[in-house]
Amino acid sequence: MKAEYINPFIASVNNIFPQLGFEKISKKNVSIKKNNVERSGILMMLGIVGDIEGNIAYYLNFDDAKKIAGQMMMQEDLDELNSMAKSALSELSNMLTANASINLSQNDIDVDITAPSTLFGESFILDMNTNSFISIEMNVDDMVIDINIAIK
Repeated sequence: MKAEYINPFIASVNNIFPQLGFEKISKKNVSIKKNNVERSGILMMLGIVGDIEGNIAYYLNFDDAKKIAGQMMMQEDLDELNSMAKSALSELSNMLTANASINLSQNDIDVDITAPSTLFGESFILDMNTNSFISIEMNVDDMVIDINIAIK
């Protein structure tokens, strides 16, 4: 997968999270993963269509999801991911992907994004639209957000 497809998503994390009050942001790891990855936590998935097509899935474990949603909602401690917290995380995935699509357009790659689908639970399987996908682990104030990118 071309770096010109991946870098806009890294840049979107570096751009959006500071606007939400997060300070320490770094790229932790980049790897290629196969489908059928088992996860527990929350996953926000969006589609991209246009000059390139595929899926973007943002993954957070439950504790990190509560911390990020709490920060977005200006609440210190969330005991659970209630409907408002899930909505905040869904909006975060919209913000990140919209910003990445703006970054892509600066490279003459035009895309539209779909509305996010949010999944949460214990032990679900991540199955993207390709046999393998790029997984980028970003560290945000000592929390990890996985950006999973599958572009055809």
